[in-house]
Amino acid sequence: MVMNMKDERHFKHNYHTHTYLCNHAEGTIRDYVEAALEGGMETIGFSCHAPYPFGERFRSWYRMTSDQMDIYVSEILSLKDEFAGKIDVKLGYEAEYYPALWEELLREIKKYPCDYIILGQHFFNNEYDGNYAGDWVSDIRSVKAYARILSEGMKTGLYTYVAHPDLNSYTGDIDEYVSAMSQVFETSLETDTPLEINLLGIRGRRSYPKEQFWREAGKYGVKVVFGSDAHDADCLKRDEDFRRALEIVDKYGLNYVENVKLRKIK
Repeated sequence: MVMNMKDERHFKHNYHTHTYLCNHAEGTIRDYVEAALEGGMETIGFSCHAPYPFGERFRSWYRMTSDQMDIYVSEILSLKDEFAGKIDVKLGYEAEYYPALWEELLREIKKYPCDYIILGQHFFNNEYDGNYAGDWVSDIRSVKAYARILSEGMKTGLYTYVAHPDLNSYTGDIDEYVSAMSQVFETSLETDTPLEINLLGIRGRRSYPKEQFWREAGKYGVKVVFGSDAHDADCLKRDEDFRRALEIVDKYGLNYVENVKLRKIK
C-alpha cells in the first residue's frame, strides 16, 4: 500500500522508542506517552534494547539487564491501561540478531508479554567482538557481512521490521555497496519485512538515511516505515523530521506504509 503523501500531516504510529533503562535516553516512560499523545500519535511502541544474556562474559553499556525487565514491563503495561482509548501503548524491544545467543534471548523475552521486536543491528557477530556496524569502512566485506546478518535476522520471521538498515558507513565504490545491499532488499521482499527510515538519523544529521540505499530501495519496491528512534520525549512532538522523511519517500518513489502488522513473540 503506497500512501498519498499529500494527505499525510502527522506521524501516527511509532514503534521505535527507548527508555531510561537503556542508559542513554532521557525522561520517564510516562513522558514519552504524554509527548506522543500531544504530538497527535495514535500508537507509541516502546523498543528498549533487549537484555541479551551475555552472562559474565560481557556487560553491555547501552541496554537494560534481565533484572530490569520487571520494571520495564510493569511500567509500560500500567501506562497502556491508563491511556487506553487515548493512545495505543505497545511493549516491544529492539534486538540485534546474534545467532549464538538468539534462542536464549527469546526465552528471556517470552517470560513477559511482548507485542513485537525490531531488528536494530549495531554489531556483527556479538558486540563483545567489538565490530560496530556503523563504523566508517572502505572494505566491502564489512558491508557484505552487515547485509548477511540483516538477511538472516529477517528470515527468522520474528522481526516486525528492520531499524536503520542503512547504518553501515561505507566509503568505497558505490556500485559495490549497492550490489552488496541487494541481499537486504531481496530478503525484505521475500519475508515481507519493512525497512525503516530512521528519524534520529535525520534530526541528528547522521550518515543515515543514506541516499544510495533508499534510491535502490525504491527500485525494489520494498515496504518502508518510519521510526522516531526516540531518546527524549520532545522529539515525538516534532513534525519536521517526519516531513523530511516524506521528502525521501517522494524523491525515490518509496513504498511507504503508515503502519505495520506486528509480529508477536509467542
